[in-house]
Amino acid sequence: MLLDRLQRVAHNRAELRRLDGAGRLYATPHWRGGRYLYLIYPTGADGTRVRQYVGADRAKTAAALTAIANARRYDASRTKRATSKQRSRTSPTDCIV
Repeated sequence: MLLDRLQRVAHNRAELRRLDGAGRLYATPHWRGGRYLYLIYPTGADGTRVRQYVGADRAKTAAALTAIANARRYDASRTKRATSKQRSRTSPTDCIV
């Protein structure tokens, strides 16, 4: 059980490093006319939203959508890691005597 947990932690760390190195984009994809991709970024401190035109080029759109998916997976992995850490600190069954 402990070995299994250690393997999951190591896998999670490796996944975070891989996603961090692959690049992340925190934006929402918006297709105009079903063909042209725009990226809409979160609202900034000044209340403005930046919209970036990516276009219809398949390579550029694929790269942008992959980076957005990487950001979502990265955040999910960080949340899972934090939950796992908290659970291991509070679970009495995981204490080594």
